[in-house]
Amino acid sequence: MPRKLIVNNLVIGNQFLIPVDIENKVIISNVHFELLCYDRTAMARKKGYLLWEHQIVLKLFDYYDVTNILKITIIAGLKFLNEKVKTETTYLACYDGISQSSALAFIYLVANKIIPTLPFEKAIVHFLTNYYSLMKLTQGIYDFLKQHYPYTILNELSQAKWQDLHG
Repeated sequence: MPRKLIVNNLVIGNQFLIPVDIENKVIISNVHFELLCYDRTAMARKKGYLLWEHQIVLKLFDYYDVTNILKITIIAGLKFLNEKVKTETTYLACYDGISQSSALAFIYLVANKIIPTLPFEKAIVHFLTNYYSLMKLTQGIYDFLKQHYPYTILNELSQAKWQDLHG
């Protein structure tokens, strides 16, 4: 899956084509998480994410059961996007660039009112039609998206300082 500009400064792609020309990165990958979890240069090493100034690595949340998804992982990813995308290009990637990354992009667009307030199913169709047609969701991710829509609480929680995020 080649990279695609979703909105100004937000690019989606897969973890195999991580660009060197984009400094800020959100990588959703257990492989990256396990390889980097002992990196002492990380500003934060939490159960659901690892944080550096220009990169966050999120633990995989592509589960078929919504109860297995760590909400803090989504909140941390949303916080990073909220801090970076408004002023700097940010690359958002998961394994294939179609599931977790598209779900997080959808959350970001809805939470920041880039996608207009619509019923959940219509908002998904709007995202697929206008932003990213390659979205493919597992049942767990779909359930998470539906349960937390329109992501107001997630967005409020993402406003906390990094040191106050637990996970």
